[in-house]
Amino acid sequence: MSRSESDSESDSSSKHLRYCDRPEWSDVVPIEQDDGPNAVVKIAYSEAFRDTFDYLRACMHKNELSERALELTKSACHLNPANYTVWCYRRKILLHLGSDLDEELAFVGRMIELHPKNYQVWEHRRLIVEISGHSSNELSFIASTIKLDSKNYHAWQYRQWVLKTYALWSDELHYVDHLLQDDIRNNSAWNQRYFVIAHTTGFKDDVIERELDYVEKRIELYPDNESAWSYLRGIARFRLASLTDQRIWNFCRNLYENHFLKDEFNNQQWRFLLGYMIELLMDDDRVDKQEDNKKMIHDLCEKLMLQIDPIRKKYWQYIEEQMSTNHAFYTEKTTEFSGNDNKVAIVNTFYNVIAQDGADPWVYKHTDGWYYSTRTTGGDVRIWRSRTFTSMDAGESRVVWRSSNSGPACRDIWAPEIHFLKSSWYIYFAATTCDSKNENHRMFVIENTNADPFTDSFTWKGQITDATNKWAIDGTVLDHPSGQLYFIWSGWEGNANERQILYIAQMSNPWTISSPRVEIARPIYNWELNHRPYINEGPQVTIRSGVISLVYSASGSWTNDYCLGLITAHTSSNPMLTSSWQKRANPIFRSANSVYGPGHQSFTKSPDNQEDWIIYHSARYSGSGWTRQIRAQQFTWNTDSTPNLGTPVNPNIPIRVPSGDQNRDRYEAEHARLLNGPYVHPHASASNGLKVGYIDYPDSTVEFTIQCSKAGTYIIVIRNGNGSAGNSLATHWLTINNVNPTEVPIVYSGWDMWGATMVRANLKQGANTLSFKKGLNFAEIDMVDVFLDE
Repeated sequence: MSRSESDSESDSSSKHLRYCDRPEWSDVVPIEQDDGPNAVVKIAYSEAFRDTFDYLRACMHKNELSERALELTKSACHLNPANYTVWCYRRKILLHLGSDLDEELAFVGRMIELHPKNYQVWEHRRLIVEISGHSSNELSFIASTIKLDSKNYHAWQYRQWVLKTYALWSDELHYVDHLLQDDIRNNSAWNQRYFVIAHTTGFKDDVIERELDYVEKRIELYPDNESAWSYLRGIARFRLASLTDQRIWNFCRNLYENHFLKDEFNNQQWRFLLGYMIELLMDDDRVDKQEDNKKMIHDLCEKLMLQIDPIRKKYWQYIEEQMSTNHAFYTEKTTEFSGNDNKVAIVNTFYNVIAQDGADPWVYKHTDGWYYSTRTTGGDVRIWRSRTFTSMDAGESRVVWRSSNSGPACRDIWAPEIHFLKSSWYIYFAATTCDSKNENHRMFVIENTNADPFTDSFTWKGQITDATNKWAIDGTVLDHPSGQLYFIWSGWEGNANERQILYIAQMSNPWTISSPRVEIARPIYNWELNHRPYINEGPQVTIRSGVISLVYSASGSWTNDYCLGLITAHTSSNPMLTSSWQKRANPIFRSANSVYGPGHQSFTKSPDNQEDWIIYHSARYSGSGWTRQIRAQQFTWNTDSTPNLGTPVNPNIPIRVPSGDQNRDRYEAEHARLLNGPYVHPHASASNGLKVGYIDYPDSTVEFTIQCSKAGTYIIVIRNGNGSAGNSLATHWLTINNVNPTEVPIVYSGWDMWGATMVRANLKQGANTLSFKKGLNFAEIDMVDVFLDE
């Protein structure tokens, strides 16, 4: 072209021929942009933009998949290359028409030349290559873009995808070498070198030595190159670099004594050397070297403050002050880590996911000290028991009832609850008929008269219903201080799914309703009426100082708006009178702090009975609907004896374990042994700010050494994350002490939306090896908590 395509497009925009004046578009009625009557900002669309997108909307509305529509998307892409919807529509047309995808790659190549930092053009190219499989020219194409801008993030991300997807690794280190020869400060090239090694040979001993040689030579030539120092940090980590690693320290000490101290004219170029030496000194856990290290840190900080890096004077002052005031940290750390391959911290906190998959949690603390729990599985009724509710997902479990694939309780088994009433165990649950029709959902009950619900079987007691026999779910029992039992559930007024109403009825025994149902609450507030059908469900009761607090779930259970509301009555009032119940005008627990759609909770006590805790489910990620996980947090009480639930705790901030619960030994993944691909990278959501990813190959390994003071059964909690394509399940193969690999599931929550996989295992006294290898798809590891199951 003699002029850029953007210039041509600008010219065509000024000479735009309206589509209404083109005979081939005469059959289309354009759909105009509707910004509403009170647009905050009115955008001055060009005539060409408005006209093109009006006709594009019309084509999309009638799902036109024609050559003219394809050409229209081309114009629209030029006018707004960041429009995700246009690119999606264009791909749909291309596939429908069976278009030449090589021509499409040429088109998107020209678009990338014009808009090299536009995410959508790169994503479109990736998808076209993925569909066509035409990858042979991609590395050279990307290289031409990087040549123009070596820091182009989108180009590098795409290059990494191409390398991983099509295994085009053979010449990549040579390519990176060439880039570093051109610009030794090219941080993107240094990052790419690390990426390639992590995904090919891995950081084995010989590779580590080779890379240390490589980076040390370049640091000696250009000591003020921060990129090379960052690379050294990354490589040195695989040697567990500290002052006990003489190679790393000797290299730095040689530069310090033979170069820095003799450089009278340009000593500012050594600021990265001195900073790294301070890091090594601070990480040294040898008790006999503490005083010497402290003195040298003081000297290095003084040089940095006064001569080399005065612009960060206050930072170096802070480092020096920390060493003076927190010197006892060394002793604690040495004692804590002594004899371990992996660093361990003894903590009294946990991250707030207690079951990575599940909904409608019910947790009951019995007089025998066990926590009995259950939740919706969909296909059966299952109970768990554990010594603490924070480990319930690893507890002993038992299926106590399965459908016979016939009758009224056949499918879609929802929201079971286990109650201990009249010296027997009862489980209430909702189920529907074998045709899975929601309108046939009803409540049912099973019974176990044994003192231990894990002994003997539960017997079928049948449907529990009032005389209307209308739709019913989420049944629970109010055990009134008077001794009278009441059944409370969510039901329909008639036979249509218009709204869910909370009803109450008296019980003559734990499996029989003995009175007409009475309505105690229906959706009336805007926050209960924002999705259809209108919902009040999941009633749960707690009583304090004569106040009955019935906490229920409202709004669409499939939305982020799902939340908890409150109605109250007094124990001295008649629960069978609607007037005895008062509903609060606002929700008492709703989405916040990256926790979405909290609902259908239960209440329980801490192990020592001193604290009150709410157990609830939430969406695994924003908009995930009925894909949920289970969380827990402590709550307090208002002065009127109603629960003060506060707001959902940020899932990336650890919270204190329930009082009476055990401390945990926490092992951060960045301190594990990493083999054949995995490497550490930072993220604010991770414990300690670092996580381990790229566990991408069958022999990719993350290996922890766990120290146990005695042999026994332990709970192992792995904080992990799965962002695999297609929301797919991921797994890791866990081997404990080199025997019996176990495939542990990691459900999809999205990258950096952490879940937790819990394992109950026997560990020996002393050192135990926990080795994680890649299973299905892809997942990352943040850290591991270990504690005795007692």
